[in-house]
Amino acid sequence: VDGLCTVNEGKVATGDLEGCFLPCTPNGCMQLIHKSGVQISGKHAVVLGRSKIVGTPMAELLKWSHATVTVCHSRTANIESVCRQADILVAAVGQPEMVKESWIKS
Repeated sequence: VDGLCTVNEGKVATGDLEGCFLPCTPNGCMQLIHKSGVQISGKHAVVLGRSKIVGTPMAELLKWSHATVTVCHSRTANIESVCRQADILVAAVGQPEMVKESWIKS
């Protein structure tokens, strides 16, 4: 079950996460973040990508976990500096090795 239907998309968008199937990849990313021990609430999360399949639902899940979320895309100005501000960075783009080490907050 991939969770990609209008009903589930609407539920994710409105924060009704208990009564829906979560999209697989964003849900997996959230599980990785939780298992890594990173606190999401109050953090600045940056999601690279705005696709309906990964980027947008990932941003919504982070938002409903009380992160401040910035979504970047191919036309985002100064994308490197935006990424450097992230406490949590999710690359949801189909371009291997797009994120460089210098983009990561130290």
